[in-house]
Amino acid sequence: MNPSQENQVSPGQPIARTELTPQQTSIIKILSIIAAALWIIALPLTAYVSPDDGGNVLGLTCFIYGWEALLITNVFVFAGWISNFLAYSVIRMAGANQPSANKLLIYSVLAFILSFGAFGLTSYPRDEGSSVYFTVKPGIGLYLWLLAITCTAAMGLYRYLLLLISDNK
Repeated sequence: MNPSQENQVSPGQPIARTELTPQQTSIIKILSIIAAALWIIALPLTAYVSPDDGGNVLGLTCFIYGWEALLITNVFVFAGWISNFLAYSVIRMAGANQPSANKLLIYSVLAFILSFGAFGLTSYPRDEGSSVYFTVKPGIGLYLWLLAITCTAAMGLYRYLLLLISDNK
């Protein structure tokens, strides 16, 4: 058999499906819209509440200053912050025509697992001097954000399964 005949499909042999059906595309779009909407709604909401003095930390503050968790050696909270970018990558890859199945699976699972690092924040600096901290507990914004990350991971896993099914046909 010459090399040009290896890639040809014989009559009656199923063709591997690489295109998504309209229904599958709709499910992916709906999940990504829900995830993005939840993420945006979580930004102005209280991510952490301080029962001590009523100080609240907004989701936007967490997103902007989340990288600082690495400076105060709180690796778990930093991992939660990184999950935002993994979730964004999952949304981008799931909408692509030919995403890498392994990358999609790894990013989806990592985004979901790392997001739980956000629960590692137990105290927050009161001011720039960081000499006084107030204790914090998760707020509604954190739970909405976690739901957005979960929705993104579910979408990534759904797309991964679609790729797996199309590869096995």
